[in-house]
Amino acid sequence: MLEAFGDVRLSDLRTGEIAAWEATLPPRFRHDVVRALRMVLDAAVAWEYLPKNPAKATGKNPSPAVVESVVLEPAEVERRPPYNAAVLVGAWCYLRPGELLGLERGDVGDGELNVRGTKTARSRRTVPLPLRVAQALSELPPRLSTRLLFPSPQGVAYGVGNRRRREFDWAREAAGLPGDVTPYTLRHSGISWALHAGIPASDVARFGGTLVTMLETRYHHLLSPVWRLHGRGSTRPRPAHTASGRRHDDETDEACARRTVPQGEHPLPTSSR
Repeated sequence: MLEAFGDVRLSDLRTGEIAAWEATLPPRFRHDVVRALRMVLDAAVAWEYLPKNPAKATGKNPSPAVVESVVLEPAEVERRPPYNAAVLVGAWCYLRPGELLGLERGDVGDGELNVRGTKTARSRRTVPLPLRVAQALSELPPRLSTRLLFPSPQGVAYGVGNRRRREFDWAREAAGLPGDVTPYTLRHSGISWALHAGIPASDVARFGGTLVTMLETRYHHLLSPVWRLHGRGSTRPRPAHTASGRRHDDETDEACARRTVPQGEHPLPTSSR
């Protein structure tokens, strides 16, 4: 956007030039980039720098098509050598790759994980640690040379792209997983498991550092019809379920989220990204 219009005065912006620029954008990112430009120019109109928004006259700005994404089975996540602990944490704690690789030993508490290395301050959060994940973390060998939970061989943080190329792809192939499985697949799978198990969307969004509206967009087919009936503002639409049965009335949502779904007790549908 800056490369195309950074040196252009607001009064010199023309709808035709904007439309030609929009046509060059990659389809996957076009919607968000065009939306950002229109928001900036809306502000210019509100502040009376422009009489009208020239970007809105280019036509509709359709959302990109939903891309089907892989959802792993819990058993597939747990058999992946040699990064079993990192893979478990990434999936069961709904972590983005950068959040996972930025974890330090001090972030692990008593039954919880403090996620601090996030892309925004709003994404900082505390996530319940399932027992299987806590056990895997307790078995990590101590390292005095670094505070990182999952450092590179040199004791420093991995670059997300480097780890995927050098380490993740090798581990994926060793586990016999398809080539479209990426580090982000772990987070996507964990969120899908939680929603399919009946954990309320408000809790999943809070633990995942995202918004309920995002869950509704990407995982709407896994959300309870009862939750949709109550609306987005409902924080307790119905008792949560797991594959092992209904939650007790006195069990909190967070306690329910700590419980993990046993392997093989429920089918996991292919979700949408």
